[in-house]
Amino acid sequence: TTLPADFLSQRPALTEVLDAMRERAMIPEPRDYRSWKRQIAEMEQAANSGHYEATWTLPGGQTYRVTGRPHPNGALALMIEDISTEITRTRRYRADLELGQAVIDALDEAIVVFSPAGMLVMSNAAYRRLWGEDPATMVDPAGGQAALLCNFWRDRSAPSALWDRAEDFIGALGPRPGWTDSFHLSDGT
Repeated sequence: TTLPADFLSQRPALTEVLDAMRERAMIPEPRDYRSWKRQIAEMEQAANSGHYEATWTLPGGQTYRVTGRPHPNGALALMIEDISTEITRTRRYRADLELGQAVIDALDEAIVVFSPAGMLVMSNAAYRRLWGEDPATMVDPAGGQAALLCNFWRDRSAPSALWDRAEDFIGALGPRPGWTDSFHLSDGT
C-alpha cells in the first residue's frame, strides 16, 4: 500500500487507512465522497461477518482483489492482492479469442471447431447462416455434443453416411487423416 510503518503502527481506523490509500491513488476514486464513506461502513460490516470481497480497478491500470475477514478481538483483516497481471492476461486471452472468432467469421465457408475431447470450441457466422442455429446453444447434459450436432445435421439433410463418419472423426483420439465429402440439405441445397 506504500503506507508508512509509523502511520500503520498508530493503529488507524479503517477510514483513515482508506483515506491515506486514496491520497496515494491506491483505491478506486469515488464519484461521490459521501457514498464512498457509506460503502466503507458497509465494507467494514460485511468484512466483520466474513463476506467482503471486491475488485478495485485503479486509474493507473492496477487491479486489486480485496478480501475482508473478521480477526480476533474485534479486529478486521483486509487482504489486498495485486491481480493486475492476472487481469491483463485474462483480457489478452479474451481479445485473442475475439480476434480468432472475427477471423473465422470473415470466412465464406461454414466452420465448426471441436476440441480433441469432441467438445464444440467455436463456429462461424457462415455456419450459423447455413444451419440457422448457433451450435453453442445446443448442449447435451451427457456431454455428447458431437453426437447431438451430428444428429442435428442428419435431421436437416438428405440421408448420408457422412454424419456417421463425421461423428467417428470428431470422437477419435490422436492424429487423424483429413478427408472431404459433400452432402445435400433437406431443401436440396
